[in-house]
Amino acid sequence: MKQKSEEKKTKGYGAYLWRGLLCAAAVLCIAIQMRRCVQERGENTQRSGGYNVPDVVASRRENHTYDLTVVANCSGIEDYEAFAEEVIQKYEENSFYTTRLSMDFGGKAEEVCFHVYLKREEIGKKEELFQIRYRDGDIILDGIDGKR
Repeated sequence: MKQKSEEKKTKGYGAYLWRGLLCAAAVLCIAIQMRRCVQERGENTQRSGGYNVPDVVASRRENHTYDLTVVANCSGIEDYEAFAEEVIQKYEENSFYTTRLSMDFGGKAEEVCFHVYLKREEIGKKEELFQIRYRDGDIILDGIDGKR
């Protein structure tokens, strides 16, 4: 009699062991999938130089002028001209990550002013890093090294 009760206990622990292993495997699969998603998102927002992609976080349109707030999503900008060209290209393609610009109100704007910040947290707390003005294919950088 004692042997049968010991057998039942052993079978019961085996069932718990299998359930535990299945739960652990499921948690591991979920963790791996979440990590893949985070890595893919990170790769999609990486520039070839290892910096994050600039992004428009606020926009305002008045008549034929766009006023856009851009975050560089990096700790510093080494080449202002290359950065400005990248921002203009993203504007032309309307391919910013969080914002799609509406062209329903009479097409593209005649003039676009990009107010550039390094990070989103700096908006409203620090002065903008510089401005990019874009009009008729001309790119003008304002505020670099204190020049306006």
